[in-house]
Amino acid sequence: MSKEFFVTPFPVENEQSTVWRYMDFTKFISLLDKKRLFLCRADRFEDSFEGSLPVVNIDNSKTDFYREKILEGKWGYAKMQEYLKEKSERSELIKRFVYISSWYLNEYESAAMWKLYAQTNEAVAIKSTVKYLRESLPKYDELLIGRVKYIDYKKEYMEEVPLVDRFFYKRKSFEYEEEVRVVIFNLNEKWDSRFQAVEVNGGIYVKTKIDSLIDEIYVAPNSPNWFQELVENVAKLYGINKPVIRTSLDDKALY
Repeated sequence: MSKEFFVTPFPVENEQSTVWRYMDFTKFISLLDKKRLFLCRADRFEDSFEGSLPVVNIDNSKTDFYREKILEGKWGYAKMQEYLKEKSERSELIKRFVYISSWYLNEYESAAMWKLYAQTNEAVAIKSTVKYLRESLPKYDELLIGRVKYIDYKKEYMEEVPLVDRFFYKRKSFEYEEEVRVVIFNLNEKWDSRFQAVEVNGGIYVKTKIDSLIDEIYVAPNSPNWFQELVENVAKLYGINKPVIRTSLDDKALY
């Protein structure tokens, strides 16, 4: 595929923008131990709208085919319906070849993100920047980093984009996530050496410069002191000498 196919649709304008990744302690250990970032395959996400098109796009497509194929006598209605069904199935199949890592774009940590992605108080959040995230990952055309655009899938039209760009769109209901995505698109059955990726059930692990990725490490709200000490010791054990900070959500109010 041409390089033009792999262009981030919504780049983050300021590379110094802060991003966060919330995770339980076991996933944190896995990140340090493997020295690889996990990207989940798109068909494993709970949101069934991943990579899909809005209603307006589908209706326009049907109208265009009706005008071009049926009114001109090239196709019958049944053949058009069959073609559109096959096209839809092929588009949905693409999800098996797209891999995503989600990050929260905000200067400040989020109480909502802690509740969503840290099921216990033995969890951490990695604080980084878009620049650090980009520089920590291998450089190749098929790896894209960009913001997610939130649209109304019932009313809004999605500009005609390459299939991979659809994975930078989500429904308005998810706008609170303020998501930045790392997206890899690979149609090959195997990962060649330049990808530096290892495929597992449900995703891939991509070789990552962990020390370059992590700026600071935050421990979850209401976590015990011993847990903060454990995170500090484990990070040092893996050669990560970055600050381990107690979340500001534990700060005491002044009256």
